[in-house]
Amino acid sequence: MCLSGSSDGTIRLWSIGQQRCIGAVRCHSDSVWALQTDSNFSTIYSGGRDRRVFRTPMRNLGTSDLLFIEQKPIQKLILVNDAEQQQQKHLWAATWDSSINRWPIPLDFHGFDNTSPKVRQPDMTIGGAPSIRKYAVLNDRRQIVSKDSNGNLELWDALQAKKLKNLSQGTSIEDVIRENVRKSWIPSWFSVETKCGVLEITLDESDVFSAWVSARDAGFADKPSDAKVNFGGLLLRSLFERWPYSYQGDDGDSPLQGFYSLPLHIPIIIRQSTDDLVRPLFRTSVRDAASQSDSAMLKDVLPVWVLQVVESNHFPKFNKIPFYLQPHGSFIPKFQIKKDRLSATEMLQCRKVMEHVWEKILYPADNSSNENGGGGGTTTSSLPAMPENIEEKIELFCNDQKLDPEMDLRTVKHLIWKQGGDLLILFRPVR
Repeated sequence: MCLSGSSDGTIRLWSIGQQRCIGAVRCHSDSVWALQTDSNFSTIYSGGRDRRVFRTPMRNLGTSDLLFIEQKPIQKLILVNDAEQQQQKHLWAATWDSSINRWPIPLDFHGFDNTSPKVRQPDMTIGGAPSIRKYAVLNDRRQIVSKDSNGNLELWDALQAKKLKNLSQGTSIEDVIRENVRKSWIPSWFSVETKCGVLEITLDESDVFSAWVSARDAGFADKPSDAKVNFGGLLLRSLFERWPYSYQGDDGDSPLQGFYSLPLHIPIIIRQSTDDLVRPLFRTSVRDAASQSDSAMLKDVLPVWVLQVVESNHFPKFNKIPFYLQPHGSFIPKFQIKKDRLSATEMLQCRKVMEHVWEKILYPADNSSNENGGGGGTTTSSLPAMPENIEEKIELFCNDQKLDPEMDLRTVKHLIWKQGGDLLILFRPVR
């Protein structure tokens, strides 16, 4: 025999031998999601979207008892016997709520009654943790603020896979976003789901390596000022830190050097996506990735783009941004400046562009040679040295806004330029 529940509220009893339905129960008003029988297969316990749990005898499928009504739709039922009173039975009910209730089952059977429940209150409740209902990723593309079912606000770090702090009562998610806005643009490199009541971070090949940032901005104060790290690469290295096949080299210049150690219980789920179908392939954890069985399985199921980073320490290069450098309207240069189309990595800081203006446009070596007749022999000595405080000598503008020397081209393009076509940056010496 086999039981099935359907979306129209019907429970059907099937004969495996006859391969047909031999009976039906129609006591629910909505989808049936949970079915349970006793050890003798003589009584059916059912629940679902309508929040009601019914008891139906196999010998008479037309009579059902309404046992109790839950607060949320029911997803799972488990029938157990009382350890002290063998005659007493209980039903554990799991619902959309995070708590699990145990309900006593009355021994007597009164026949069909779907109006008043036999049991009004559960005799035991296992309280669950509040589930996350709302979240927002801050514009540093690393921190996440969440709000749970109890109204608590919490701040999380996606790179370290841990909660940073609880936020004060009365604060809204919008307040946290406003307080943490940074004048920089970092592309999205992960997606977030909260269907299970917790933060689930998904890394996808299409954008996981798009977030390059300054190493110091990522919290590595001992790195050089021009060192860069990749958020997606760092998280992958952290997740598989204990995997025996992970890269063990000590490359101080690598953008993956200095990754974080994650809590060992963090689960890792490998999924395969084809068209509209997402299929789970394997599940492990940070701790279990070191085991012999899991490590061998990971070798087979991890995609190539993950292996290139975790196993070989290889990762995609920076994206490049084309741009034009032109004199500001208030500055008239002494000689004609070519309108060349330049290209640089998106992480290039405006300070480097200022140095380029000084060295290649305002005081180029070839111009100095021409002015001295072309064969003076001491042309470079007449050039002014590159000043250490270049931001006090050169100013850059985009869309009439002065650019900060620490700002990168990616931020300029997305937060200031804000239009199609090649980026246009204007320069002028500080008067």
